[in-house]
Amino acid sequence: MKRIFFIIDNKKKYAGTSISGYKKKILMKAFETSILSNNYYNALYFGMEAIASGYFKDFWLVAFTILSEYIHVLSPNLPRQFIDRYKRFKEIEKKLRKKKVNLLEMRNILEIQKFVVFIIKNLIECKKKHSSFFIKPIYNNQRKLIVRDIKKLTPLFKRLKLLMNTVTNNKITYKGNTEATLIEIFNLMGQLLSVDCDSAMNMAHPHNINLYHHTRSQINEQIVGVFWNILIKIAKINQNIFTQISALYDIYNSKLMQKLEKESYILLNALYYFVYNINDEPVIGITKGDIMFVQRFYINIQKALNTETEREDFMKIEDKNKKKSKRGGKKSKKSVKKRNQLLLKNRQKNISQPNIKMYEVKPTIPIQKLIQENNNSVAKPINPTDMINNIEHKQSLKKETEDFTEYEDDPFFKSLIEQEKTEEHNPKKKEIDIVIGNGDSIEDEYMNFLFDFEDLPTVEESRMNQTRTNHKKEKARTIKMPAKFNPVKSMKRDGIINKI
Repeated sequence: MKRIFFIIDNKKKYAGTSISGYKKKILMKAFETSILSNNYYNALYFGMEAIASGYFKDFWLVAFTILSEYIHVLSPNLPRQFIDRYKRFKEIEKKLRKKKVNLLEMRNILEIQKFVVFIIKNLIECKKKHSSFFIKPIYNNQRKLIVRDIKKLTPLFKRLKLLMNTVTNNKITYKGNTEATLIEIFNLMGQLLSVDCDSAMNMAHPHNINLYHHTRSQINEQIVGVFWNILIKIAKINQNIFTQISALYDIYNSKLMQKLEKESYILLNALYYFVYNINDEPVIGITKGDIMFVQRFYINIQKALNTETEREDFMKIEDKNKKKSKRGGKKSKKSVKKRNQLLLKNRQKNISQPNIKMYEVKPTIPIQKLIQENNNSVAKPINPTDMINNIEHKQSLKKETEDFTEYEDDPFFKSLIEQEKTEEHNPKKKEIDIVIGNGDSIEDEYMNFLFDFEDLPTVEESRMNQTRTNHKKEKARTIKMPAKFNPVKSMKRDGIINKI
């Protein structure tokens, strides 16, 4: 693969300390802070330092976290761009593993360097607003719900389906959603995520948003599977929305954000595409000037390695947390839990719960008719695996604005390429030829009975279901089951659910 800038050292791996001497944890925090403060040079500096040190997973984790937490629908075309580059990165990594090549060599591949610059530049240039400003407060006012049988949640799924029918109707007809519709859909989202969660008070401080994290919860996997099926099914109304929803589905399945317990941001991000009006924002390409930063960083790193000195452009990082730790010890889990409980009580007192009327979310036009009339509709039904198997919906990586063949006319780049050619004749260093192929996935159907739009409940049925749910609310919170009863086997036997 083509190389222009490369670093040569004897190390196979950088663990706690980076190639320039930064502690890994502090380096990644500095990288994240630089992006959030829109400092392009610092973000490139710390981002390339992470790549040069082989912290690839940490780099992608920061990129996807900021994308889902701060950018989301403010730049609606980025999820597909990011996940396509991540998939390509993983394909290259897989081929290098098979050839037993040190993965640290990925930092020297021009394609990877271009990915890094593209991602950092778009993260910097995008508008940013935390996801907590886009949800309704009722999303946070949920109690932990314990359910052992997914059939008990059927009324919630039907109600979600009706609400999605309504917001899709409003999006196509440009009506906009009422406040009552938004409040109910975020309330329902909170109810579904609170089922079998680790804690219903896991707040993302200082932001007012609840992160319903689940550790090995099988019931949550089934709920999320239904959620994605409903969204991907309805996303066919618009090609661009479908492309981004399928990208978010891939990001969620990568499970990168589970370590930070922030995977619920991705689910909320997907919901925003339907409930809010979205302005199209262009994706920003990279230029020759952006690549020259990489040249400068790599030359300084290599010079520092050769002379065993500090790199010329070294930037010191001040660790403010270290100073704070001297003043007081770490807060115990009990004190943090008490603080969260007080915050939750105060928030519930200040928020007046409006009366949600069922008739306000009744669609005026059948959804199937609207989809057929829409020019951007996709005719056939879609399941989550369809976006993997269907080649028509696969978008290839868009070429950046610069063609790098022009570098070969530059004397400096010409000397580097000639040097690289001489290295190819050296039997000790072999050039790696990577061939990427497309894999086929097995098609899988999941709870298709929920996706028949003709089977939507009427307004009266929805009101009755809501009344029954309120009467049985306390019973539904804790459901006892026989010791030998296995809900998963029972559902599989009854043909209700197939695991994705």
